[in-house]
Amino acid sequence: MEEKEIVIKAEEGEEIFPLRVQISKIQMMMYAAATWNPYQLHWDSDYSKKHGFQDANVAGPMFGDYLAEMLNRWANDSIRLESLEYTNRAMAFPDDTLICRGKVQRKFQEGGSFFLECQVWVENQEGLVLVEGKAILAAP
Repeated sequence: MEEKEIVIKAEEGEEIFPLRVQISKIQMMMYAAATWNPYQLHWDSDYSKKHGFQDANVAGPMFGDYLAEMLNRWANDSIRLESLEYTNRAMAFPDDTLICRGKVQRKFQEGGSFFLECQVWVENQEGLVLVEGKAILAAP
């Protein structure tokens, strides 16, 4: 049986087009409501400051949603997001700009399907890495 050529156009080392999002308190409140996460640290500045934080902080899953959005925009309809895992390293706050970035680490074939393994991360406007992770994208 001959091995098929990997048909995904992305190349190893290729950077994924970044996604920039300026976070607002309204977005944070809407996200908390949409995900049924009423924890006040993620939308109430007074409560957060009373508990030692500089302001309300972005909920961890919100980073993952922005990473998934970046990957889906880059891949269009030709490739699907198979898995995404990440760890939160630092906090983001209202008015921060989040820059979601990624890079193709490797292309591989398994069981007749083609995959991309990507390194992904989120930085703030100062270049501080807030989130690090990896994603697997699959092509038919």
